[in-house]
Amino acid sequence: MNKLTRLIAAGIIVVATAFAPTASFAHAEVVSSNPAAGSTVQAGNVDIDIEFNEDLLQSPDSAGSEIQIVDNTTKERVNVDCVRVDGAHLIARAALFANGPVTLTWRTVADDGHPISESYDFTVTNPDGLNQGTGSLCGIEKMDVVSPTPASDASKGNNSNGGLIGLGVGLVFIVVFSVIGGIQTKRRLEKTDRNNE
Repeated sequence: MNKLTRLIAAGIIVVATAFAPTASFAHAEVVSSNPAAGSTVQAGNVDIDIEFNEDLLQSPDSAGSEIQIVDNTTKERVNVDCVRVDGAHLIARAALFANGPVTLTWRTVADDGHPISESYDFTVTNPDGLNQGTGSLCGIEKMDVVSPTPASDASKGNNSNGGLIGLGVGLVFIVVFSVIGGIQTKRRLEKTDRNNE
């Protein structure tokens, strides 16, 4: 390739990259959490449900996923059990009995293999003085999980438009490189014809 052809190809790549859809580079994000950040919950064995905008990595025993809760007053870890991934949900059960603020930290893996994590605070209230029981918190068949809310029409449109833009960029690459290849072949043939004369 000569310098002009290389410059044209580089320019096309730069322009195509600038206009490529950003949705394809996005990672899973939290849609809702229960308990919610800043909320107050009643003491007891509380179901934790963190919902994402896309499915999480499904692995044996939900490897790579974790939920920890720390009592902000005593700095002690709260008993969290039954951590698992279910589609777009990271769920668990926590023994929350001490009054006061706690920090929940979650860590999981998006379906594309990208690890994600975050922390937030909420408050536990125990006006009746309930005491924590003993044993596993997992003595349940299945935890109730809020069904994911359907994506809005606007977000559906954005995803399909992103795919169409990506397809268009791919077609532009194919056409441009075909034209460049044709020009190079034509030049070689002309050069060969001149050498043969």
